[in-house]
Amino acid sequence: MEMHVRNFAVLSIVLGVAGLLTGLITFVFLGGVDGLISAFDLEAYIDSSLLQLISVATNVMLIVWMVLGLPSIFAGLGLMRYSPWARVVMLIVSALNLISIPVGTVVGLYGLWVLMSPESEPLFTQPPGD
Repeated sequence: MEMHVRNFAVLSIVLGVAGLLTGLITFVFLGGVDGLISAFDLEAYIDSSLLQLISVATNVMLIVWMVLGLPSIFAGLGLMRYSPWARVVMLIVSALNLISIPVGTVVGLYGLWVLMSPESEPLFTQPPGD
């Protein structure tokens, strides 16, 4: 189970960095989803109420990625050291990741399976190498 905990920790760090960077780049450099819509002149092809719905939905998704990015990075680093607090944080983040279809759902399910399995609990009370 050590391998699964380490794999999940690395996966959490990578996805946390990716989500954080995606959100920051989109909002800071591209003006958010509204900036992308304007840049590609989508107003001419799509109804304005549908564009508003798309804009709100994607902005919410980007914000969720950014909000979950930092805890994923720090708790992933904590999981590498088998810190008990990191296990609790990643259980919460994994549950929240379930709404981020499709990749977040898969990672969230994997994280819940890894961290809630009876074999992983001893790793956080008596870390390997102690």
